[in-house]
Amino acid sequence: RVITGDALPYPASPAPASLESDTCVIVLNRDLATVSIEYPDSLGAILLTFGDSILPVFDMPDHDAGGEYVAPYTKVLVTPSFGYPDGVPHFGAGELFTYTGAGQLLSVEVSYDGTTYIPTTIRVEGSSGCCLDRGNVNGVNGPGLPINISDLVYLVSYLFEGGPMPPCIEEGNVDGLSDSGGPIDIVDITYFVQYMFADGPPPPPCPVEQSR
Repeated sequence: RVITGDALPYPASPAPASLESDTCVIVLNRDLATVSIEYPDSLGAILLTFGDSILPVFDMPDHDAGGEYVAPYTKVLVTPSFGYPDGVPHFGAGELFTYTGAGQLLSVEVSYDGTTYIPTTIRVEGSSGCCLDRGNVNGVNGPGLPINISDLVYLVSYLFEGGPMPPCIEEGNVDGLSDSGGPIDIVDITYFVQYMFADGPPPPPCPVEQSR
C-alpha cells in the first residue's frame, strides 16, 4: 500500500544527537582475540568484514549475530534481538564477540536504524604478529629492505583490480591510519606515491603495540 500510494510509511526513528559529533570506535584486540565497541548511544546493526577465515563466538543474550566465511572474507553481522520488547536498537559500548583464527579486520559499517550510517574508526590493539616493514605490501622484500615500485603496483591491484590481499594487512596500511573503510584505502596509495616520487615521509614503523 505504501508503494502504490494508498498509505504513508511509518516515520523513521529520530537519530541520536550524538550522530552529528560522535564517532563509533570498533576495537580489535589481537592479544585477547576480542572485538568491542565504544559508543555512547544504542545502535541498530554492525557489519564487520575480516580478511581470511575467523570463527566468531557470541555470548550476547539481547543480540542476534552470525558470521559466514566466503573466501577470502568472513562477514559478521550483529543486530538487536528481534524479540526485544520495544523493537528499538539495544546495544552500544562493550564486547561484541571473541574469535579464533588469524583473519584481519578490513572494514566496518555501523548503522543506527539501517539507513543512517555512523562515522566509524577501527582501533587495533596488541601485537599484529606479522608487521615488520610497513609498506612492504607484497611481502617479498624481507625485513630491513627498502620498499619499491612492485609494492605500489601490488597495492593498486588490490584496491582497484581485485588483486590478492596483502599477506600482512598492517604492512599494506602504508600511512598507519584506519577508518571505517578498513586499514587500506586510496589514502595509502597517495602516501606511497608521495614517499617514492615527491620526497614525502616514509611509512611509519610497525610498533609492537598498535593502536590507531
